Amino acid sequence: MKKLFLLVISLLGLSSCMSVPTLSLPAQPFIQNGFSVLPLSETGWSIVNRSQEAFGLAKKGKVQDETYAIQGMKFKLPNFKTDKEFLRYVEKRTRKDTDPSRFNVTYSNFSIVKKASESCIKTHFKTTDKKARKISNNKESMILEVIHFTCRQPQYSNIGTMLAYSHRYYLGGSDSKLNNKANILFKKFKVSSSIQFQY
Repeated sequence: MKKLFLLVISLLGLSSCMSVPTLSLPAQPFIQNGFSVLPLSETGWSIVNRSQEAFGLAKKGKVQDETYAIQGMKFKLPNFKTDKEFLRYVEKRTRKDTDPSRFNVTYSNFSIVKKASESCIKTHFKTTDKKARKISNNKESMILEVIHFTCRQPQYSNIGTMLAYSHRYYLGGSDSKLNNKANILFKKFKVSSSIQFQY
């Protein structure tokens, strides 16, 4: 499993200084190798990176330095005998990728959710980011809140797909709709059994 948490951080860092064109509406599906997703129907989203295996979208928030991101990717997974074993793996890797010298985790929750006949792991966590990349000279720490879904391919249990929705903000600037929007994205997230292997 790739270092998801670090990739989210990298994406948010790029979004803080982005100047790329925004996506047009209505939103069009992003079709990748092994999965697809329909982005949120909102103005301001830009493509920060995209390859056959992954994509990243970002948009600026209401105040300076505030950013949102949507990210999807495909990666290798070990084989798991049970859903609980899968959950423990995602939890362990998420915690391992969190650098304690930079991030202070204030909330985390891991749960099993269903996607058609497949089990996915929903992760929701908040951290205080003491070294967030910013445009401004504001010395305050920022809060990073991430909700991501990790799923296995229907026909290839050692191939995983991930969808993440994240928000980086200052204290008091949380988005009460973050979880609802993450769930909307998840409903539009389709895992395909057709995969081109490049590993």
